[in-house]
Amino acid sequence: MSTNIENTEKFAELIRFDEAAKEVEEIKDLALNQFINNAIYVVINKYSDCINQGKLSADFDLQFFVEVMKGVFANKNFLKGILAGEDYNWPDTEDLQNETNASIATAKLKAKAQEINQSLEMGKKSRQSFWAYFNKGNIAKAKRELKHAAKHHILSVGMIQNGLIRWLKQRDNSPECWEQVIEIFRFITMEHPNYILGKSNLAMTYLNYGVLLESKGLINEAIMLQHLATKTFSSQQLEKLVRHNLAACHTQLGMIAHSKGNFFDALGFMLNACSYKSNESTIQNAGVAAANLAIDMLKNRNTQGAIENFSLALDSSLLLPEICNDLGVAFALSKKMDDAILYFEKALELDPSSELTKLNLQRAKSNAREELIISQARLPDFQHVELQLCSAA
Repeated sequence: MSTNIENTEKFAELIRFDEAAKEVEEIKDLALNQFINNAIYVVINKYSDCINQGKLSADFDLQFFVEVMKGVFANKNFLKGILAGEDYNWPDTEDLQNETNASIATAKLKAKAQEINQSLEMGKKSRQSFWAYFNKGNIAKAKRELKHAAKHHILSVGMIQNGLIRWLKQRDNSPECWEQVIEIFRFITMEHPNYILGKSNLAMTYLNYGVLLESKGLINEAIMLQHLATKTFSSQQLEKLVRHNLAACHTQLGMIAHSKGNFFDALGFMLNACSYKSNESTIQNAGVAAANLAIDMLKNRNTQGAIENFSLALDSSLLLPEICNDLGVAFALSKKMDDAILYFEKALELDPSSELTKLNLQRAKSNAREELIISQARLPDFQHVELQLCSAA
């Protein structure tokens, strides 16, 4: 038996495991025929010398490539194992070459194939037991079955994770369901610390659970889960989503603080949002929060604080005539009349028809600072920032 490509294509057509390969998610984006040929080519190369030297029995072609290859390689999970570089410890070629009885050599190959199939079957049974315990809420026993499944077939871990993600999508978004899945995912990362996809799935679940909790008003819990996501797995996409969601959560906290009259806290939250994601919405929100705090300070004669926060509002591109007017009032009350006149003039430049600002400018020029009027204008509303779900970390 030769090992040329023509033979590999012949055997690929004979055992028809290409249909099984199409079901394997990881293979869909690869050149399928090339993968199939390479997979068979490896096996043919491994045993070609034994075949050509007559060390294997005459029925090797039919029995091995149909009975064994179809029974093993046609199993899509076995294909995934090849793709993952899984080592099934096939009999060594030298051992077969030294075997004088061709039937015994063939039997060794068949025994190894049977051993692999048995392992795959035991992995399947353990996965079934996992789901039985998991669906009953017995997470401890489910973990044990997961461990058994991985021992028999390492790709069981990925199958169970994918199943849990599908299971979660079918549930009613109850926190209990999310926490059960997170507990299993944590167990997987503990048992298989080098399993990158496991860490990615755990991070994705943390992030998405946080989005759910934020929608239920549990914003601090949502923030904690976003941070946990980045501590579990690192990728540019995940980092971008987490920063966006943290900006959204702090924006929400800022709006809540503002509604309670806690203008100082509101500004702090809005500035935090900017630090996570600086864009037009978060910058304007920080400006509005600063202006609200400045107005409150001005009413309470905290002129220095008012000056600082009105200036911050202007830095945030909130260039409104009312803010310039009120900043002028703050400067006047601080006995800085030149600065006051400068901002009254800017306010009139922005709104030449404002009688209030004209009056303030006139009084400032006559040094009548106690008679100045605060505009008390209605500032823009805060812009809400929606949290985003993660489909893949």
